[in-house]
Amino acid sequence: MQKAVIQTSLGWVAAAATSDGIYCTTLPQLTEVQAWDHLDEELKLRSRRPGKGRHGATAGGASITGTVAPVDDAAPNGDTAAKAHLDGYRAALAAYSAGAAGRLAEIPLDLTGLPEFHLRVMQACRRIPAGETRSYAWLARAAGSPDACRAAGNAMARNPVPLLVPCHRVLRTGGGLGGFGGGLPQKRALLAHEGWKDQQD
Repeated sequence: MQKAVIQTSLGWVAAAATSDGIYCTTLPQLTEVQAWDHLDEELKLRSRRPGKGRHGATAGGASITGTVAPVDDAAPNGDTAAKAHLDGYRAALAAYSAGAAGRLAEIPLDLTGLPEFHLRVMQACRRIPAGETRSYAWLARAAGSPDACRAAGNAMARNPVPLLVPCHRVLRTGGGLGGFGGGLPQKRALLAHEGWKDQQD
């Protein structure tokens, strides 16, 4: 596994990658130290999630993979692939900071250990265009489980790759902002950065 911290106009973002793709990321933080700390917390959470089998899927032109066995990134090829994913994420973040969000949906993800339903929710969320929002009810339907609105919300709350899976674009049914791991001011700021107009303003 390879790690990096990236400075953007939105703040400091830390990420970890395997040879399969980006494994976890942070939301933009005020300092480099905070970004590393948040990444360490997410890595600890991921390590406690049991594997649910291997799943492969495609969303928005990018692969989403979950595996039970950890990828051996001690090998040179693993190192090279993981670094390439981080380089791709760095370039996509630079584009996003400049106002072009589309490249984030093209970055491969390694969602090892996430349940099948969570993977489907992640796929659906990645299809929400920048500048637009959807409800948790929409997300549940798009994931193939229309009665699982609350479960879809729980999947978003445990999203290990924010920005890459844009959980900030999911709102309460009826238009309320809902919850967000980075706090509602950051959720609103990310949506505003993408050109979304809050109809409640």
